[in-house]
Amino acid sequence: MSNSAALHALQSGEVNAAIFVDGARNEAVWTALHDPKLKLMSFERADAYHRLFPYITKVTLPPGVIDFAQNIPKTEIALIATKAMLASRDGLHPALAAPSG
Repeated sequence: MSNSAALHALQSGEVNAAIFVDGARNEAVWTALHDPKLKLMSFERADAYHRLFPYITKVTLPPGVIDFAQNIPKTEIALIATKAMLASRDGLHPALAAPSG
């Protein structure tokens, strides 16, 4: 579902958790981060994800980095991030699939 739909589902109690694949300035993410009824969860085993899956990186959000005035997040949060990945069918022209640089 989209970020907006995920936010609505969280706020309405339809789901208990959601993963947003976007930056903090995305409207739905920003709203979720500022909603006092929602909690930003920390990936407790973020280091393990990175070691098991090299394409995953641990990202640490220090307190106040999202919103300094409102101190969001209030504590250090461990997140995970991935490199952009492209999936395609076998018939994709090689010139489109070739790595750049």
